[in-house]
Amino acid sequence: MTHGIYTDFFNKSLPMPTEGPSDADEAAALLGGLTSAEIRRVIFAPRYCPRLESGFDSVGYFVRMRNRVFRSVKSSVPRGIAATLAAEVVMYPGCFNDPEITRLAFGIPRCMICSLPFPIYNDEIFKDINKLVYRIGIIPIFAEFNRYLLFYPEDIIRKLLNVPGAAFQFNVRSLDYKDTVKFVMSLISSGKHVLFGTGARRAGRYEADTGDHFRLLRRSLGEADFNLLMLGALKFCRPPVEIRRHTEAFKPYTVVRRISFLWLRRRVYDVRVCLFQAGRICGRAAGGSPFRALP
Repeated sequence: MTHGIYTDFFNKSLPMPTEGPSDADEAAALLGGLTSAEIRRVIFAPRYCPRLESGFDSVGYFVRMRNRVFRSVKSSVPRGIAATLAAEVVMYPGCFNDPEITRLAFGIPRCMICSLPFPIYNDEIFKDINKLVYRIGIIPIFAEFNRYLLFYPEDIIRKLLNVPGAAFQFNVRSLDYKDTVKFVMSLISSGKHVLFGTGARRAGRYEADTGDHFRLLRRSLGEADFNLLMLGALKFCRPPVEIRRHTEAFKPYTVVRRISFLWLRRRVYDVRVCLFQAGRICGRAAGGSPFRALP
């Protein structure tokens, strides 16, 4: 149960001009470590912050560059690993003013990985968070939220927790500490969306990230509630093997097929009724029995 339930949220294997490996060969070497770590999903999230980095003056240019670089290393992604293209949006005042910022979102519903100013919080950032949620309609994923617990004051943390629909991602290694587990427990009890993932940014770090870091959380929740928590995070984390065995009997596509069949049968019945009524009208016009038109 210690392997195969993690998502690599900040994979930096794309050889971007401002970060990552120098070429595609070095990127392939980094991606090769995913298989041994049994990671099942990778979110390629190169950093986007035009204020701090030159060369990315527009979202469109950044997206084209990211997609082109990904195509050059796509064949190096190990088989059986789901890859998603996103971006780590480093927030600053006015970071969401560009209408094309929605191109950095991913998933359904639309989500965006957001890195808050660290270690000092900027009050102007909250205006941008409100714009992202209420005007643009994108759910923020506050990445590596365990970092902010160390530096942000309690009133700021409380303010961030009240953002509607927001998700809070924690590095699995932070769950080795009781204070973090206690905070995560409070989020779970209040119905917040909690995500777990690795934070390895270079080769050789995945083994440290995929150890049994859920020990304290499992003990606090109990085995049944912990399993439900893992099932509730299916969008970002693959469930444990023993849980998936119990869910294999339920296949959503069979429900869809059943609904489609019932809908089709109803439509065929409606067509037969229409033909029957048309036959009656034609039969009366011909002076014969209205029931002979439809055998």
